[in-house]
Amino acid sequence: MVGLAAAGIAITDSSCRVPALAVARDAEAVPPCCARLLTNGELLRLNFGIFALHAMLTASFLVVPAALHDQLHVNSHSQWMVYCRCC
Repeated sequence: MVGLAAAGIAITDSSCRVPALAVARDAEAVPPCCARLLTNGELLRLNFGIFALHAMLTASFLVVPAALHDQLHVNSHSQWMVYCRCC
């Protein structure tokens, strides 16, 4: 397997050469544009929505199991029953 992997890497490296690209002047960060992005209401609403979704997902893995254990006295080995729809 190691030999085949090395052969695959060598074939890919020799056949997929990408030419070096020069950095264009308009591809650099422009501070006034960055300030305009940070004050855009539509973009801020989108960013807040994404933040809220990530916070809820994190809470479902960190806070909910601890709350089940501490407040409802559900054993950590039995918490799967709370999440399973078939039980």
